[in-house]
Amino acid sequence: MAFNDPDKQVPVSELLEDGIVAEVNRIMLHPLGLALWVNGETGELGIYKDDDPAGIIFQPGMDLSRRHQAYDSRYLEASRHRNEAHDFIVQPRNQLIGEIDADPS
Repeated sequence: MAFNDPDKQVPVSELLEDGIVAEVNRIMLHPLGLALWVNGETGELGIYKDDDPAGIIFQPGMDLSRRHQAYDSRYLEASRHRNEAHDFIVQPRNQLIGEIDADPS
């Protein structure tokens, strides 16, 4: 799999509009006190670190409903295909153990 294939790259703006950045933040990063941020002008990605041990939450009043709907729609479609192809949606960690613990020599 070539991750540097320009025909397969997704613009950061699409990740924002489809709610993917918001979900990565909400589920994975915010509980750890981290947030993925995007510079709207340059598309540069960065990680913000907060020192609050309670993590980060989205501020009240932020309307992310359109992005949530876009994410849910995309996720439901992808998860159906993924489950049919692999019999899982999120790859189980135990499938990675051999790769992670493998001796490179």
